[in-house]
Amino acid sequence: MSKKADTPYPTSHSIEDLFNTPTGFRDAILAPLDDNVDAKIVGYDHHFAGEHKGKEALTKNLRDEIACIVDEDKVHYEVINVIGGGDSPWAAIEAKATGKSKTGKKLVHEHVYVVRFNGQGKIVKLRAYFDTHHLHNHAVDQGKASA
Repeated sequence: MSKKADTPYPTSHSIEDLFNTPTGFRDAILAPLDDNVDAKIVGYDHHFAGEHKGKEALTKNLRDEIACIVDEDKVHYEVINVIGGGDSPWAAIEAKATGKSKTGKKLVHEHVYVVRFNGQGKIVKLRAYFDTHHLHNHAVDQGKASA
């Protein structure tokens, strides 16, 4: 993680670079996380929501709940905007994943992460605001959730 010498936390540009990974949306989320991250996928009454203590727990949730409906080989991930970073440990990352679901349907998943970095440039707190309705509809199409 690159930081400007005069800022204690990653800059908005370095955060954008970190999240604009060519290896997939899951790597974009997981790569910058501290092993003991406090993570939450925000929402109620849907199976994607939940709190996850640690990188391993969040990885399992993404693998079990989200990656099973998304064809990761056909998803393009891009950062739209980053607010914060630099002098602040907090940042908001607006992102979009476009591609195909496992059933071949078009997937356009716009979402926001609110994160807090530690002094080593790792994310220690993450709140993911996903378009859970859109993801749920794809899960229903694949029999992974009920309507």
